[in-house]
Amino acid sequence: MSKYNYSLVTCARWEKDCIQEWLVYHRSIGFDHVYIYCNDDRPDDLYEKILPFIIGTEPYVTFLHHPKKGDQNGMYMHFLANFRQETERFMCLDVDEFVCIRHTNSIDALVKDGLDDCDDIVFNWVWFGNSGFVERPKGSVLLNYTNRAGSVFILTKHLIKSSVFDEKIRPENLEVIFHHRISPKDHPGLTVRNVLGEDYTSFIDGSDDEKSQYLAHENRMHRMLEKACIFHYAFKSEKDLLARAQRGTDGDFGGQTIWKDLYESGNLQGFFAPLNAVKDTYLRSYWMRLLLKGKQSTTDSSQTRHINIARFGIADQSSVSPWSVGKTTRDDASNGVNGILDGTYHFHTNIDPEPWWILTFPDPVVIRSVVLHNRPDVPARAEGLIVEVRLPSGEWGQLGTWNSIISVGEDILRPFAITPEHPVVCDILRLRLPREEYLHLSQVEVIGDIIS
Repeated sequence: MSKYNYSLVTCARWEKDCIQEWLVYHRSIGFDHVYIYCNDDRPDDLYEKILPFIIGTEPYVTFLHHPKKGDQNGMYMHFLANFRQETERFMCLDVDEFVCIRHTNSIDALVKDGLDDCDDIVFNWVWFGNSGFVERPKGSVLLNYTNRAGSVFILTKHLIKSSVFDEKIRPENLEVIFHHRISPKDHPGLTVRNVLGEDYTSFIDGSDDEKSQYLAHENRMHRMLEKACIFHYAFKSEKDLLARAQRGTDGDFGGQTIWKDLYESGNLQGFFAPLNAVKDTYLRSYWMRLLLKGKQSTTDSSQTRHINIARFGIADQSSVSPWSVGKTTRDDASNGVNGILDGTYHFHTNIDPEPWWILTFPDPVVIRSVVLHNRPDVPARAEGLIVEVRLPSGEWGQLGTWNSIISVGEDILRPFAITPEHPVVCDILRLRLPREEYLHLSQVEVIGDIIS
């Protein structure tokens, strides 16, 4: 009897900022163990991030440092030799890849839906674009990125039974890219199906053109997207193209130099446009629902209606200035919803004719009130600030204006709340000064609800 039912195996280099979300997400859909091969020069930073998943009598993660840079195949072969017997099935998955299983959000439910007897279940990739980011933003991958390609891609990852390596596969005969797919032609008796339950033997061994034609037939792309696939967040910003080359080109990472060449070519719009073609908020909504459970777990039931949903929006502003905290407009604006209520400013535009700050929600929300926290040293700069929202009709509606002048004896840190008479459904919140000025606040809170 194996210790685990469904496991992931990953080779991680420069992934400390994303690893926790990736682990928690895949745990939430039913993967019960992860084998992490750290390929950083030093393992300290990544190990610290995943320490909560390692300690205890039943750790969720097995952690190993593999110092040979770029030796992806070596790491996977080490797993096959030492750990595969511990799990019923496993998948080799990168930290920028998320298994998306629509409707059930359960790997076990997918397997038991007619695939339990299959040796190898193949998932096609779906590319996600940079969602317009020049530099990688802080925070959640699943919340920040909502734009993907319009179709599934021919490259794949697969969930395979460990037992077939004793019965039908000899590890020494595997191709270097076995983590993407294993050919039944080279391993007789191996049963391979896609997530729809269709035999995938001809697809695995077909040419790129044949694979594309197969996916285009019988509405197969749409059906796969509605069933299960791998969301691949490979390019989180324009500058991530450079980062892919900078993190190393040794060993199996030798092909990463093409991304540096692309970045320097200047044809970024042509590259990203097809990857940003379709808005898809499925995993974003799933992740938000998980996060909101924390807000709703309270001893004060009256507080469940007072949830700050600002962090679930994507912030931007009219400009940056020498005093900005972030380097880009999006990066600086996002500090306005970081939850730090310390009285100092957290975003700062330049002096613009009509400076603005916006918060865009990929899906509509219900706003019950907007709470603004000013910077106390120059509060008058926010005088007359207009708070408005974009309504479902596409028109803009004003929620109110801010009298930011502080009277003698008033608490300079007292927030200002704008509460409409009735809750408002919208997808964009905008703060705007109708004059030439700097716009800088400490925090913006949006009290409301996410519409499922």
